[in-house]
Amino acid sequence: MPLALIFGLLAAASPGPPVGSVVDRVECADTPGQSYALYLPSGYSPDRAWPILFLFDPGARGPLAARLFSESAARYGWILASSNNTESDGPLDPNITAFRAMWRDTHARFSIDPKRVYAGGFSGGARVATLMGTTAPGTVAGVIGCGAGFHTTVKRKPPFVYFGTIGELDFNFTEMRTLDDTLASLGVPHRIESFGGEHDWPPVELCRDAVEWMEIQAIRAGTAPRGAEEVESIFARRRERARALEAERPTEALAEYRSIEADFAGLRDVSAATAAAETLERAPGTRKAVSEERKRVIEEDRTRAAQTAVWAEIRSGDAIPLKRLVQELHIPELREKAARRPVSGDSRSAQRILNEIATQTSFYLARGYRGEKKLDREILCLSIAIEARPDWPAGWYRRAAAFAAAGNGSRAIEDLSTSVEKGFAIPESLETDEDFAAIRSTERFAALLAAVRARAGTKPAR
Repeated sequence: MPLALIFGLLAAASPGPPVGSVVDRVECADTPGQSYALYLPSGYSPDRAWPILFLFDPGARGPLAARLFSESAARYGWILASSNNTESDGPLDPNITAFRAMWRDTHARFSIDPKRVYAGGFSGGARVATLMGTTAPGTVAGVIGCGAGFHTTVKRKPPFVYFGTIGELDFNFTEMRTLDDTLASLGVPHRIESFGGEHDWPPVELCRDAVEWMEIQAIRAGTAPRGAEEVESIFARRRERARALEAERPTEALAEYRSIEADFAGLRDVSAATAAAETLERAPGTRKAVSEERKRVIEEDRTRAAQTAVWAEIRSGDAIPLKRLVQELHIPELREKAARRPVSGDSRSAQRILNEIATQTSFYLARGYRGEKKLDREILCLSIAIEARPDWPAGWYRRAAAFAAAGNGSRAIEDLSTSVEKGFAIPESLETDEDFAAIRSTERFAALLAAVRARAGTKPAR
């Protein structure tokens, strides 16, 4: 019996998923173990075709990603399908399996507009989304990439439009700025927006901007109805945002006006946006800001290149004092610059580099040493991360876990206590992390777990 017929019979025999709210888990009927969070707009009916956005979180947090976009999906009538199986920085095959399973299941269950299929993701999930868009050209109309660029170097025009987001303190910031220039040179309709944060999904407001931008692109392509009132509403919000940026962030205001000009040309009069952009371009302050930002991007790239020698030094296996590595990475100078007030482009640049150091040492290098059971090297790497980001709860938590795995319960408790003081608030990790098995029954661990539960507002696990 054809698969589509099987799904049809199942749908007829049982009520469909609820509409107007996120369903955390929908099992893929033909792929055991694969599931996704689902949002169906309140007016959903199989009588017409609907846009769909496939989402990929690097930590398999399907409901989290779906909820970020659900407000916009409700407004514009989009289906959301957010995988509970995608992961980051590992083999690609599990992610391919996840998006293929989700694709088959949603297309069998729901009425989807083949011209309005979108993909989005965060970090490694963003790279999965671009892979999805390039694997079968023409099947994905647009990609929303958050916190990371493409799955490979962009050398030719991709077969989709692109909306990118990046935190101002994200270690991938310069990658996205370079991608902006690359897509512009290739003539790709695109927009890349930053927000005041680190390596994370964007806030709900920016998720809305991404969906609205895709709506405008669909109107331009003739795949969505041209609603004059909606176009004017989106245009007005974009114009006000550009005006608000002019005084403090002229380069961002300039980019916004140029984006408005490109997005709305032919849909409404954009002469005011063009004039505002030309005025900003002539302003000495804007030219200076553009020049300084480009210099910072170049300097950050140079710094990353220099850091590779330090990573190689660590991988050599030689006994290297922590203090020496901290000096070679220029951590004290970077922390001093990052702490300067008022916040400036230079201080944000320094914080991005510190975040890069912390990510490389606490995740990539430390994870490798854990796999090799070289706990002393893992602890060294995590100590570097703590030097780079002393107020980061996750760094202290990870080193506590490494100390516990190495049999040093007292140091593990010390680091865990610091992590809690810094704001750690994930009781499930403390309850289930096998690294802490040997100290979980101690009074100090129990007290820390109780504090974390109180902060998170959760009850003891049963």
